[in-house]
Amino acid sequence: RRILESYFQYARNERDKRDVDLQTTPDVAFERTAVNILNNHTGFQAQTGSPLRKGNFDLLCNLCTQASVHRLLKRFREAGEAKEVSYRWLSEFYADRVEEYFDGDQPYGRADDFLEELLLSSPSLIHQDGGKVALADPFGLAEQIIETRDDIVKEWKEEMRNVPTHHQDGVRRVLLNKQMAAWGSSPSSLGGDSDGGSNDGGFQ
Repeated sequence: RRILESYFQYARNERDKRDVDLQTTPDVAFERTAVNILNNHTGFQAQTGSPLRKGNFDLLCNLCTQASVHRLLKRFREAGEAKEVSYRWLSEFYADRVEEYFDGDQPYGRADDFLEELLLSSPSLIHQDGGKVALADPFGLAEQIIETRDDIVKEWKEEMRNVPTHHQDGVRRVLLNKQMAAWGSSPSSLGGDSDGGSNDGGFQ
């Protein structure tokens, strides 16, 4: 939500200082909080951790932004005719820019760059079958992407919270499988006699 709040604040400031007769498109849509964090060397170096901390943070921003676009496009496609205009406009906008903003090695802040270009895009008329004309709303699409991204971040945080438990269960399963395989092939290799009387090799 900070992006949209910043966008409206920038829009108000731009309107206040702009000449009434001079209608220009602003170069900046919102404050770049994520990039500012990445450029705050003190903040990142104050904590111990991976030297790739900044890259990991920016990559996650990019991935969750891209995932939110994918999820939204899927939702629009499944909605059919009701969301046909939004689906067509966003899919074309995204396809034309996916390589520029998301593919390969990218500088910091490309997710914000993508959202900024979307926010600064003008509404477009879309011609449909039967001579119908509909309006595509880039701001509304950006808002939905940001809201969907928030949902995805919460889902990913919950998944990461469960990683230690899943990892522990996985390790236990592997050890148990190895133990069972050893018992089946050669009980004596676990320190027991042929009738399995010793429990020295039992799974703890």
